[in-house]
Amino acid sequence: MQKQKKLIVQFHGDSTTIKKLKDGKILVALSDGMGSGEVAARNSKKVVLNLEKFLDTGFEEERAIKLINSYLLVGKDEDNFATIDAMVFDPSSGLTELIKIGACPTFINSGGEVSKIESNTLPAGIVENVELEMKTKILKKGAIMIMVTDGIIDAIPDKSGEVLKELLRTVKTTSAQRLADIILQESIDENFGIVKDDMTVVVIRVM
Repeated sequence: MQKQKKLIVQFHGDSTTIKKLKDGKILVALSDGMGSGEVAARNSKKVVLNLEKFLDTGFEEERAIKLINSYLLVGKDEDNFATIDAMVFDPSSGLTELIKIGACPTFINSGGEVSKIESNTLPAGIVENVELEMKTKILKKGAIMIMVTDGIIDAIPDKSGEVLKELLRTVKTTSAQRLADIILQESIDENFGIVKDDMTVVVIRVM
């Protein structure tokens, strides 16, 4: 019998969630509300809570995203836009579904090979027919995944993500906590110690 894989997850920032769903899969998600202040924070928190609720209830990913998009569109005059960046991980197989709606790139180090998963969609809450972008990966034991918001990406001069790819490739620590700390500090240092936007980083390690 194949041994189930476990996830070690470390968050830095708000509007994130990790939840074991009723079907045994694990949801890890973050959202970044457009703009700043109370409205942006409220929208992003609502997005991750609703995604958690809908998927746990048994909704398919596409249906869940459409419901969340409709909720944000109700208050369209308030610019209720938010990104959605999520993974649904099956511990028994390592099969991972990546859901990206207007989100920043996700970086994966698997066996020393670092890949970047990008999204070309608009954030939720902008258009009625939201485009759902999903990718599937098999994450093996030892794989490390990084999910970030634009506060991290924009603080680094090279916005292509190559700095983060190189960091993930060269940093030898296997601690999710330590890697999250390094990424956050690197972003702050690159921006001369100034935090201009919400900075959220999620580091996921497969055990």
